[in-house]
Amino acid sequence: MTDSAEMRGIEMQDPDSTLVEERSAATPKAINKINKKSFKPPFNAKLKGGAGCRDRTDGDLGEELRLRERALDAELRQCATQETLLRRAVKIAESYEQLQQNDSLIEKWRGVCQAAMAYILNSMMLKIGRMGGYKEFKRKEVDRMKRQVEYQTNDGIEDQIADLLESDEFLRLPLDEQEEIRERMEERREEAEKVKERELAKLDAELQATEGEEITMEELAARLKVEYDMVYPS
Repeated sequence: MTDSAEMRGIEMQDPDSTLVEERSAATPKAINKINKKSFKPPFNAKLKGGAGCRDRTDGDLGEELRLRERALDAELRQCATQETLLRRAVKIAESYEQLQQNDSLIEKWRGVCQAAMAYILNSMMLKIGRMGGYKEFKRKEVDRMKRQVEYQTNDGIEDQIADLLESDEFLRLPLDEQEEIRERMEERREEAEKVKERELAKLDAELQATEGEEITMEELAARLKVEYDMVYPS
């Protein structure tokens, strides 16, 4: 009876308590092996968090470098603009000094020209006075110009016509062609005569316009072929 009761007691034991006893009976080496296999430290989470911090730090540093680079570029552009303005200012100052020197030379040149023209004008007025006055001076001048016009229109054109009509080339031409050339030469003679008459009339009008006048500085400048406005600016 006792043996059977003990057997039943063993059979009635809790299975969980049996497992606990079996685990308790395990050796320390086995326990360590089990612990090593089941323990997983959260290294990955820590590493991921550290990498994110480094990424954020690198991003902030890159942004700061870009801001500094843009600031330096703006400063360089401003310096380049200032340099350009300074160079222009220097050129303007140099050109202004050159203009001042040119103005000084122009004033000296004008002074010399005015003194020379005043001397020439006084000399001409004395000469004109000895010739009988300004009107007589202009009359003689107009007569000389008339003779020059008559020579250029009469003798000049007549010499050209004579040389042509007496040339061998003209004499070898047929008579009808010779007659045609003579007619054209006569037309040229008439046109030259008209030009001469217009020039003589212009000279007569110029002589009449000098009645009661005296030679002026403007007329002297025209005779000397000098621009009056450059010597005597208004």
